[in-house]
Amino acid sequence: MHDVAVRRRWRRPYSLDNGLGIVASWLFVLGTGSLFCLIDLLAGGRRFGVYAVCWLLTGAVVRAGLVGLFVSDGAVRVRRFWRTYTMPWHEVRTVEMRPRAPWGHQGIRIVTSRHEVIDTPVLSAPPGPWRPALHAQQRGGPVSRMLPPHEFEQVMTLLKRRSGGTA
Repeated sequence: MHDVAVRRRWRRPYSLDNGLGIVASWLFVLGTGSLFCLIDLLAGGRRFGVYAVCWLLTGAVVRAGLVGLFVSDGAVRVRRFWRTYTMPWHEVRTVEMRPRAPWGHQGIRIVTSRHEVIDTPVLSAPPGPWRPALHAQQRGGPVSRMLPPHEFEQVMTLLKRRSGGTA
């Protein structure tokens, strides 16, 4: 299901807001560092370990920015830090909530027609006024995307409607 028309239309069913800003700022800092490393290398510098670390960190930040859940007319894509799953909507059997973890986050779980269980990196921020203000603004880390409860519900509804799956 990697047809060109489908690949061009991938979109996230949620907003990034703060999460994208954090990734963009890290990318700017590391990208600038990579540029200076490249200039130093071309000028005859011999700090290969520093270059490698800088470029690996830049690549990690780029990949972290790509983590998330993407939908198109023909398929759903779950992009985790180390692996990406792409499945056509007709292969999605159910979309359900992953059980709440001890720290309060619920996630989205996709079960395919081949009985493969895929936990998405999209999490629901814990509800309630006790949540710290900083945590309420956070949009997830490098391996997850934290959504406010109302936005999380909207994503769940969209996925269930597209897949025809049950809760």
